[in-house]
Amino acid sequence: MENIDIIEIGKYHLGCYHLKGTFKGQHISEIPFVVPAHGLSTNLLGIKERDGWLESIYPRNKKYSVNLLSTAIELTLQGLCAIYIPDFVAKIVNATRGAKHMLIEHPLPKDKKILQRAFILKHKDQVEDARFKKLTKIIKDTISASHSV
Repeated sequence: MENIDIIEIGKYHLGCYHLKGTFKGQHISEIPFVVPAHGLSTNLLGIKERDGWLESIYPRNKKYSVNLLSTAIELTLQGLCAIYIPDFVAKIVNATRGAKHMLIEHPLPKDKKILQRAFILKHKDQVEDARFKKLTKIIKDTISASHSV
């Protein structure tokens, strides 16, 4: 890591999302979730799940385990489960959906709302050329646009 620059480029929230009209009145511990098929090894943040879920929020009813985010989103859009994703991902999904078929956020207590930081990595010897700056701007714009979800 000594030859790598780690550059913070934004912050975003993670949230619990499900298809509008599903799981009304259910406590979060009762809602079936789709989760990543493989966990994480020990890390400094204490996160054990690839989607960033902290068991300290609530234990989850893990019904589906998948390898691909696209599969997880499809199961969620079918109304079978909820998903824990960044707010900017939910906004991107909802941009292509009708009002009755959107993902809505299942509220978590405000003190349990997770703010994550986004980083871009580059080799110390690599110059920040136009492509690098364009990529960084696209990611920043995507993340910052999510605050209106």
